[in-house]
Amino acid sequence: MKVRSIKNLSAFNAADFAAKYGYTNIRIPGIISLPGGTVLCCYECRRGGDWSAIDIGIQKSDDFGNTWSETKIMVSGKGRNTINNPLLLADRNRVFIFYCENYKRLFFRVSENAGDSFSLPTELTGIIEKLTEGSFWSVLAVGPGHGIALEDHTLIIPMWFAYNKNDIFSHHPSMIRVLKKTSGGEWSISAPIGEKFLKDPSECCVAQDECGSIILNIRNENTPHRRALSVSTDSGTTWSEPVFEESLPDPVCCAGLCAYGKVLLFTNCQSEKDRKNLTLKQIDITGNIADTLLISSDAGYSDVCVLPEHHTALVAFESSGEIKIAEVLL
Repeated sequence: MKVRSIKNLSAFNAADFAAKYGYTNIRIPGIISLPGGTVLCCYECRRGGDWSAIDIGIQKSDDFGNTWSETKIMVSGKGRNTINNPLLLADRNRVFIFYCENYKRLFFRVSENAGDSFSLPTELTGIIEKLTEGSFWSVLAVGPGHGIALEDHTLIIPMWFAYNKNDIFSHHPSMIRVLKKTSGGEWSISAPIGEKFLKDPSECCVAQDECGSIILNIRNENTPHRRALSVSTDSGTTWSEPVFEESLPDPVCCAGLCAYGKVLLFTNCQSEKDRKNLTLKQIDITGNIADTLLISSDAGYSDVCVLPEHHTALVAFESSGEIKIAEVLL
C-alpha cells in the first residue's frame, strides 16, 4: 500500500464555510462508494460538543473522489437539536442514510438516484422500542460510519444503547446490538452482543469477508485498550462471543472497516491513549495484519471505502476540526 495523495473535502477549504453556518468543527465521517465511481461522504457539522446543535452534511463525487460537490445540509438540527451519528449504507446504487436526533430518536432516508436526492425521513424509534421491549435504554445511536448490504439486499446496521438511571443523558454504561432489514422490509435486532464479557462497548464498524461471515469490530470503553471482534455466520442474526484483538490497540475512538477481495481494510488511531497516528491496516483471512500504513499523525474518527475499479481506498478522517480524505493505492 502507499498513499497516493491526501485530499481535503472542497467545502472545508472554503474559509467562509464555518462562518456562514456558525459551525465550530466538522466531525464523525462516513464514506461509501457506488458502482461507476460515485462516492458519498457525510459528517456532523457541529456548533460545539456532542450535545450541541448539530446538522448533518453530505458531499458527492462522481469521479472516484477527485472532485466533490459543495456541502448539502441533509438534516438540520434547527439550531437546537443534536442530529448525530450519521451512517451511510449502499445497496447497489440505492443509498440509505441513518441518523439520530438527540440520541433518542432514529430515522432514515433513501436515495434511488445515487445520492442526488433523498426521500423524506422515516422514523424507526417505535420499531426499535418494540424490538428491544424489556431492555432499558435512554440513549441510542447507530454506527457511525457505514453499514453494509448483503447479496440478498439484507441491511446490517450496528447500534449501541446506553442506560444510566442517575443520568439519562449519559452514554455509559452501554451495550451493542445489530439492526437488520430484509429485502421484504422486515426489521429485526440481535440480542445484546458480549453483554457478559464486554464492559461498556459502543460504536462499531462492520464488514463482510470473502467467505460470507460478517465481522463486527467494536469500540471498547474500558481496559484493555484494544478493539474487540465478534463474528456472525448467519447473516447477522446471532454473534460469537467477542474477543479482544491484541494487534489492534485503540484509544477509545471510532474506527473504519471494509472488505477488499481476500482482505479487510481497517482504520483507527494506532495508540492506547491518544487520538493520533491514524493507520490503515490490511488484515488477511487468518486475522493477521498483512500491511500497515500511517495516514496522518493528527487524527480522530475515521471511515474507509474501496474503489475496486481503481484499486484504491478512500479514508475519511478527522483532522484539526475538519474532515480530510486520503487516497491510498492498494
